[in-house]
Amino acid sequence: MGRRSLPLSINFKLRHYPADAIGADRAAELAASPAATWLDDLNSTEMSTMAREALAGSPQLQVVEAQYRAARWRARGAFGGNLLPSLRVGVDGTRSQEPIPGTGERTHPEDVLSSSVVASWEIDLWGRLTAATMAADLSADALEDDLNGARLSVAGQASIAWVDLIEGQQLLALATEDLQTRERALELTQRRYDAGIASSLNLRTARSQVASARAQQAAAQDLVLVRSRRLQEIMGRYPDGTLRAEGELPHLTAIAAAGAPADLLERRPDVLAAENRMRAAGFRIHEARAAMLPRLTLTGTAFNPGSPGNNVADIDDSVNMISNVVAGLTMPIFNGGALLAESRASVADRRAAASSYVLTSIAAWREVEGTISA
Repeated sequence: MGRRSLPLSINFKLRHYPADAIGADRAAELAASPAATWLDDLNSTEMSTMAREALAGSPQLQVVEAQYRAARWRARGAFGGNLLPSLRVGVDGTRSQEPIPGTGERTHPEDVLSSSVVASWEIDLWGRLTAATMAADLSADALEDDLNGARLSVAGQASIAWVDLIEGQQLLALATEDLQTRERALELTQRRYDAGIASSLNLRTARSQVASARAQQAAAQDLVLVRSRRLQEIMGRYPDGTLRAEGELPHLTAIAAAGAPADLLERRPDVLAAENRMRAAGFRIHEARAAMLPRLTLTGTAFNPGSPGNNVADIDDSVNMISNVVAGLTMPIFNGGALLAESRASVADRRAAASSYVLTSIAAWREVEGTISA
């Protein structure tokens, strides 16, 4: 069967995905971020360039960034929706007809336009709304830490894939050189066999070595294609396997000290994200407990009932507005135990978040210690 190709439109979009994904300003911002600049210390221009392209075009990274931006917008919405008053304006229009007694006819239609303004504000007596807002903000901070960690990860993946590609290309060069050597040896053995100097066993051995060298060359060629496609995938390019590394492996200097464990916990994005999720879970406990307490809400309304024959210009007539202000105190009495269950569930979530923080911290120490030892 022949090779199946993608439609032209899809193929074009995949090949130009990094350019279409973000603008020039965003690309410049990512290029100057710590996720990209730390690679400059290795003094490899090609590796740094590919890492920056991966930061700009990686679909995996764009998923995490979109999730973070959605969470940040929801946190802003939680602040405005929870702590600030709400204001609603409404306009109603009615048309009525009444029957005329004894005639079987109806009166002419009468149009009435009315307007209303409603303002409400829940007083945060027990800090429930503040806790909900803080939880949403800390959750967004955790996703921002996840984004920073994902950026470092993508830059590291691109660098590793670039190194692997260079290794694959070098292995291919060695396999090609070995094949050429084996072919020259086979040619020499063939001449010796034709002259009656070498045995048939020597000839069969030389042919076997040439076949083995060709198989190794084919495997090396496939390895280069696999690693080229992997690097293109990380950078958001179409993985056609045509990308090749032109530079050389960087010359590494001595490993710098990792610092104290406490400093490590302040720098690792995954640890910071786990800490923010733990703090957010604590605020959700307060929110769930305060939900079982009374709520005080202030509501102000202004209503213009309108009159027959009003037009659109009369619906904002402030002279005929009927206004009132109501302060309401409500308290949940029975809801099937939902609030109590949520309160206990939030405590369990807090314990899970705390355990996750400890687990992430220990894993961070283990990874650093293992890397330094290696």
